[in-house]
Amino acid sequence: LTDGDGANQAQIVWSDSRVSGGTDTLQLSALSDSRDGATVSVVFSAVKTLYIRNTGSTHTLTLSGSFSGSVAPGGVLVVVNPTATGASASSLVVASTAGATYDIVVVGEGTII
Repeated sequence: LTDGDGANQAQIVWSDSRVSGGTDTLQLSALSDSRDGATVSVVFSAVKTLYIRNTGSTHTLTLSGSFSGSVAPGGVLVVVNPTATGASASSLVVASTAGATYDIVVVGEGTII
């Protein structure tokens, strides 16, 4: 993907390492990040790539909402939609046993405010 807001392009990247509360709902159109000491909002209007790595060894992750599928322990799910419109930036639900761990990376179009 190159820089921009058309086909095969993206503008922003958001990532996190998370511990599941049992069911996590991520609003892809309103994520926040405060790792550098300042809190910013990351607002996706289209998702071009979703990467989820299940870092646990016993619990399967189940995805629903904007994307669906499952990620076995130690597994990775990568979804790429490089079209001009990309995938929906609505909610992504990650369900598992409380305490399951995973890394997530979202790449797409949008703004950081």
